[in-house]
Amino acid sequence: MHLALKSAMSRIPYTNKVGETLSSIADPAAAYSLRALGGGDPMVARVRRSSDDAEKDFTASDMDSGSVADWVNGKQDTTLPCDVASAAAAYSLRSVNSNYTGSVVRVRRSSDDAEKDFTAFDMGAALEGWVNEDVVTYQSDFSSGTDGWNLSSGNETSTFTHSTNKVVLEITATGTQATRPIITKNNAIQINKPYLISFNYNVISGTCTFKGYFDGTGQNATPQETLSNSGTKTFQFLRSTGSNDLVLYFDSSNLFNLEISSIQLTQLTADGHVTTWYDQSGNGNNATQSTASSQPKIVDGGTYLGELDFDGVDFFNTSLVPTSAATLIGVATCREADGMIVGARDSSNQRSYLAVNPSEILTLGVGPSAKYGGSVTLGDKYLAFGTHSGTTANISLNGVNTAYTGTTAPVNTTYGYRIGTLNSFGTNVATINGLISEVIVYNSDQSANRFKIESNINNHYDLYTNANDGFVTSWYDQSGNDNDATQGTAGSQPKIVDGGVLLSDGIEFDGASTQLSTTSPVLTSDTFYCASVLKHSTGTSVSGNEVIFGQYDASSSGRWFTFVNTSSQLRFGSNATDPIAGSFINPLSANATLISATATNNLATLYSNGNSTTLDAYSGFSPALIPFTIGKPDANDNSVSGTIQEIIIYNSDQSSNRAAIEANINNYYDIY
Repeated sequence: MHLALKSAMSRIPYTNKVGETLSSIADPAAAYSLRALGGGDPMVARVRRSSDDAEKDFTASDMDSGSVADWVNGKQDTTLPCDVASAAAAYSLRSVNSNYTGSVVRVRRSSDDAEKDFTAFDMGAALEGWVNEDVVTYQSDFSSGTDGWNLSSGNETSTFTHSTNKVVLEITATGTQATRPIITKNNAIQINKPYLISFNYNVISGTCTFKGYFDGTGQNATPQETLSNSGTKTFQFLRSTGSNDLVLYFDSSNLFNLEISSIQLTQLTADGHVTTWYDQSGNGNNATQSTASSQPKIVDGGTYLGELDFDGVDFFNTSLVPTSAATLIGVATCREADGMIVGARDSSNQRSYLAVNPSEILTLGVGPSAKYGGSVTLGDKYLAFGTHSGTTANISLNGVNTAYTGTTAPVNTTYGYRIGTLNSFGTNVATINGLISEVIVYNSDQSANRFKIESNINNHYDLYTNANDGFVTSWYDQSGNDNDATQGTAGSQPKIVDGGVLLSDGIEFDGASTQLSTTSPVLTSDTFYCASVLKHSTGTSVSGNEVIFGQYDASSSGRWFTFVNTSSQLRFGSNATDPIAGSFINPLSANATLISATATNNLATLYSNGNSTTLDAYSGFSPALIPFTIGKPDANDNSVSGTIQEIIIYNSDQSSNRAAIEANINNYYDIY
């Protein structure tokens, strides 16, 4: 089985006997691996992610589940933005604060201007269903007159009169004109909205054809139906162009006399407009708009949008006043350049805002100046994150810090933020034509929490893919002897996730300075057995000794180490002048190599994939109380350039168990 295929499979320990694991063959002094060496699901490594230096422990099963890369890339960050830090105001259609259980929006439906509050749970079917409730927008029994209906009849002689609880339409002379009688109720409907109309009719004399709703198609209007006798006419229509007038069209080549009564108009779907975007922070800084024509849509033509649609006129007012340190966050789509997400500005030109300027650049306005970040693509949804504190400002776009220009000054404005526009000396400017999904404002610089906040937002909206690096801070010892190998210096930590992808071949050492060390010695005897699985960086030349692992004594004159030297030979030895060379081994191979060695009675043997070198003598080794190091042991050597999957150390002669131990390792990694 190929290694690439096996790495994709679950790491179930391969055994030589039923139930036999590597640790059950013999008890090691230290055991480092990303698989479980003794059964169960042990903690194998602690990882630091590059984005925010957060650290987390992971088990052997985590190494196959995808959770390591997911965590490094922020996909596991589910903490809501207002739970990460206290916000000054938070507006969204989802929950962004676990302690907030109130409504997220108040909506006005266009059919009858009724208003209702909705929670985050209601977003979708509940909101859409309420907006689309059938609403009777007009009805009349004609009890007191023609109720505003008027007649237009071309060259025909027609009359339109009122009788008790009805109106009468009568053609008293015929003509040859195409224009036939129409009766009109002005401003009774909305364009592009479906309606149901019904009325009772009674044909007193003659016959006529009812041609339905007149929307510019004249005699071709539909439906067409010959009216005779009496009955109820009901039909559905939608007017896509023209005026807001309700028009009924009749035609006849004969004289007729028609009574109409009990007319009713029902709107079947509607638009939903947000009048209040409730603040989820708990501070009561609700965003409001009382003017109907400036209220953004949340339901368009009966369909829930999932975000707020601003048309270049819409905006909200808030009472939240900017502070000198702030974080402004917006999830938005701009259809046109020069669109404001959130901002405040007073008559002294003090300002705090997040916007897209005419050059399609993400802008953070601070004081009288501005910082400019990366460009956006109009029509694409993006996550903008801006911070300012005093004269320092930063912007990120879709999780990436952008380049900045310009200078800043502290903010000192008494005007509240507006969403969707900027109050410039009493006049709105840069009013957004686009969509806004979320706006969060902190009265503090949240740069330290940026990755966690952005990750939660991005996990909800799926705007971009992170590609972060993950580094090992601790490689946990599975022997039970607590010989954990650790590294506290970020620049010396080996890598386990590269560009957002978990390394399939183990932990990567850089060939220079990366290393992990124990706090106590592991090698405590000059009789021992060690094994490791290494995949060297193919084609990488060796500069100086590249150490896989080693333990030096206090004088560095007596030491055990496994290394690759400048002659590209894999070596094992007790000191610099007394190495045991394995010249037949090619450490620059593209494949992983199982390297092992036995040492007893001043005789040592180096093995590569089960094949041994000639038995060789070595000088005595007196272990000292010094750390055991994976990678670079001291300033004279480099860490190995490549990935290490496993290191096992025994402080005893394991010659009799060597074949079983190496079989267990090889059965799992499929090396040879």
